[in-house]
Amino acid sequence: MSFSAGDHRVFIPHEGMSRLFLLHVPPRPGPLALVMMIHGAGGSADFAAEETGWSQLADAEGFAVVYPEGLPARRDKTPKFLTNPQAWNNGPGRREPDDVGFLVSVLDNLIELIDRDRVYVTGFSNGAGMTFRLATERADRLAAVAPVAGHFWRTESRPSRPVPTYYMVGDSDPLIPLHGGTARTPWGSLFDRPSVDETLRRWGIAIGHPPGSDLFPVQIVPRHGHHWPGGRGLLGERLGGPIATEVDATSEIWQFFQRHRLTARADLRKM
Repeated sequence: MSFSAGDHRVFIPHEGMSRLFLLHVPPRPGPLALVMMIHGAGGSADFAAEETGWSQLADAEGFAVVYPEGLPARRDKTPKFLTNPQAWNNGPGRREPDDVGFLVSVLDNLIELIDRDRVYVTGFSNGAGMTFRLATERADRLAAVAPVAGHFWRTESRPSRPVPTYYMVGDSDPLIPLHGGTARTPWGSLFDRPSVDETLRRWGIAIGHPPGSDLFPVQIVPRHGHHWPGGRGLLGERLGGPIATEVDATSEIWQFFQRHRLTARADLRKM
């Protein structure tokens, strides 16, 4: 597919369904670096674009950004945050939907637009878990990733290469408690969460670089809840906890992404 500058709402076939992604193209000739922003459970492509400000930064810095959309729990009903949330198959034990295949298909449909050595993925909450899963299963397509406020669930497999990773979470997140424990979702369900340290430890083993290293920096945002750091806080404090404004995740993640290219990592492995 070819795309002009601006916003595009694109539907593609996948597993017998019509799947959606939003694409923002800056007024700059390609091939372009690409950031994929994966929304959290209950979110949407539009919500992710509004909450994070990636499109505005894309225009300023000259990269493209794509916002894929997950599937609702009941696919025959209209998606709604509280009654029919859209989410991603980010963990073990589920064979469908094939969200990894869908996200790869999104990249395949953008192949004429993008620089394949500069494809980056970030995601929030359930979308952070999906970011970990995509990095685990398709490390060959990604230059770097940045999961925000989510867990690494696919413990039985490792990525084919050490994907550079920037992790960020708030220290007052009620849904991803820093030290683990029981968390209540916006839908009333109770879940036991591992500590953030456990996720960081396991992912560090998976990529062969410990948390806090150059290839795996970690930022704990003080006095911040379950929100995109520096975003608009659209979830609200009642569901997401406190909102800090000192950290701009979008800008900081982009600075990290710019330091990494897929070919450069492949060349480094041969040394």
